Amino acid sequence: SVLGAGSMLPTISKTSTLILKKYSSSMQLHEGDIIVFQVAGQEHTTVHRIAGFENGFIQTKGDNNLINDKWTVVPQDIIYLVVGVLYT
Repeated sequence: SVLGAGSMLPTISKTSTLILKKYSSSMQLHEGDIIVFQVAGQEHTTVHRIAGFENGFIQTKGDNNLINDKWTVVPQDIIYLVVGVLYT
């Protein structure tokens, strides 16, 4: 199940179960992919969508948020790629 504040609604809710694939540097990432990542200095992981790429950095955004996240993600921050969502 997903813990969080609802930033990925309606795609992912607190009762959703995510199907995850362990991220490796050989995987290609695309705008629109949903990733699980942990930015340096943060205690928790975040599940957000890739909003774009810029100068080697990844911009992310929650589906229910109006603007992109204030942080940038590097590939080393990514733990999983979300490959499916089960709704209950």
